Amino acid sequence: MDKSSIFGLSGIPIQFGVLLLTTAFILSLVPYFAGTDFGPFRIPILSVGATKWLKRVGPLVFLACVFLFIPVFPSTALQEDTYTLPAKGFSDVCADSNNTDRRGHNDSNCIWLNTLLTPKGEGSTEVDLALDVVVDMTNTREDGGCSDPHRQAEVFLIFGDAEVNSGMIGKGDVEHWTQKYSLTAKFRANERVPVRVMINPRGCTKARLISGELRVKEVRIQSKVGTERQD
Repeated sequence: MDKSSIFGLSGIPIQFGVLLLTTAFILSLVPYFAGTDFGPFRIPILSVGATKWLKRVGPLVFLACVFLFIPVFPSTALQEDTYTLPAKGFSDVCADSNNTDRRGHNDSNCIWLNTLLTPKGEGSTEVDLALDVVVDMTNTREDGGCSDPHRQAEVFLIFGDAEVNSGMIGKGDVEHWTQKYSLTAKFRANERVPVRVMINPRGCTKARLISGELRVKEVRIQSKVGTERQD
């Protein structure tokens, strides 16, 4: 289960959180290293009264700041959906009988899911995609194809203008092969995003989908200490 910290739930910018934690750490060192230059930062020299106070309270304040960043609260997903492939209205067979190797990009039979993902959260949220498909590949020569001995195909998970793909994998020099593909993707969304799953078989290969599932999870974006997540 995903978890969030108090700081992450607050929505405060990560830069402020890092500054707060660093300041608390430096002040906790004042009673022991006042005036010491550590390179990236220098421990200040404070009054005797302030130093005595920090000796008692400084470590507690620092530990309290650390606790703000510890992910201890369950993170509630805004939406979780599962799509069974092929989606209704789409074929489960994609064949490249004339050895073009790019047929999957212009053949509707090679598209196994084409949907529009609508974020449920307000503002920018984070979407996780997890795709698992099992594909059976055979030679197309019985359908008038050629005798290319390679049973391989490339699976694409496309979201908006971006994509992840499996690369061309499978088995060479065989008439029949079963291959499992697993792909994951993560992106930020603040409006509807088109999502597609498609396959591109290597020449003279007929790819038949045995099973396929795309899992979608949308969560609020959480800040993390020391990292800045990219779109």
